[in-house]
Amino acid sequence: MRIRLERWRAAELLRAELDTGRTHQIRVHLLHLGHPVVGDRTYAPDRHRGFGGPERAWAAGLARRVPRQFLHATELRFTHPRTGEPMRFDAPLPPDLAAAAEWARGG
Repeated sequence: MRIRLERWRAAELLRAELDTGRTHQIRVHLLHLGHPVVGDRTYAPDRHRGFGGPERAWAAGLARRVPRQFLHATELRFTHPRTGEPMRFDAPLPPDLAAAAEWARGG
């Protein structure tokens, strides 16, 4: 499942839920849909290609601000293997991705 959280000038911030727990699943599915993950050097090495005019410049600006894949697990849930207790951990966007998102909101 994917849910759009924000729409930026030439990109979107999505929430995705994994079945397998592997980031590869998100990367491949989004690429197939024509929305590769920003900063993914394997599946989208030239993220800003395909944009024309000011959109190309904007996409290149975002790509420069993302030093890695723009992927982050904001929530991790699993059942503890020994106790069977449901476990949940939450984490906000790390500073590098938060800064890129803030730039994108203003761009």
